Parts: sequence; structure tokens; C-alpha cells
Amino acid sequence: MEKLTKEQQKLVEDNIKLIYFCLKKYDRNPNDDDWYGAAAEGLCRAAMWYEPSKGEFSSYATKCIFRSMSKEYANSKKQVETVSGTALEYIATPENHANNYEAREIFNSLLREETKKNQYIIQEIVINGLSQNDVAKKLGVSRQRINNVYHKFKEKYADAYLI
Repeated sequence: MEKLTKEQQKLVEDNIKLIYFCLKKYDRNPNDDDWYGAAAEGLCRAAMWYEPSKGEFSSYATKCIFRSMSKEYANSKKQVETVSGTALEYIATPENHANNYEAREIFNSLLREETKKNQYIIQEIVINGLSQNDVAKKLGVSRQRINNVYHKFKEKYADAYLI
């Protein structure tokens, strides 16, 4: 990011409370460095790109802060999905169940909470190695239905395993 001019620094200093307003609106903790940093970055960007002909600075800055916070939220979701997917794909395989007691227990515990049909779907994909397409054809349902069941289970498994 470019260095702010004196005028831009003054705009940021005068409108620092916008950060807290936006964090509160997003229901985020102002002490969380990631969220505060994203909001502060949005405010600085607003100061850099603001033109008085566009209206009030606070209106423009609020939009920039929310945009920056939305990007932070999207990035944090991507990181969680990446970690979650990796955890299940690595741990939830027949080989790893055989060698990892904790993974096997978590997997079996979560599997018992599923309906019989969902248990079958998950076992076919994870244990037997069938593709989602093959399971869908076997059961006479859409591949999207199989995908939804599998991904919900993946999220539950990753949350339980990574905690």
C-alpha cells in the first residue's frame, strides 16, 4: 500500500471511529487484530482514493471498510475450507482409519449420528472409494444430493478432528 499524504492521514485520524462502527455492525470484536486490520486497511484505501466530488468521506469510507472486511471474511472462509477438506481427505481414508485410533473414533462417532442412507453414502465414498457419481447412480438420486451429504459430513468431521 502506498504511503498516505498528510491530508490523507488527517482524514484517517479524524474518522478512526468508523472502524469501530463497522466492526460493531459486522458484530466483530474490535480487539481481533485480523478484523481491525482489515477495517483499518479499508479506511486507508478510502483516504487514498477519496474525491470530494463523490460526496461525504464517511459514506465513502464506510463502503470501503465493509468491502475490505468482506474480503477478510471470504479469505478466512477459504482457509477454513482448505484446512477442513485436507483434514478429511487425509484422515478419512481406510488406511488412515486403520492406523489412527483417534481419527477412526471421530469418524465412527459422527457416522453413527447420520441417517442410514447418509451413512451408506459416506461409507461408499470414504471407505469403498466410489465416486459421487457412482453412488448417485446406485441410489437413483442426483449427484448434487450426494455432494451435499458428503460435504456436510466433511465439515462436521474436520470441525471435530481439528478441535
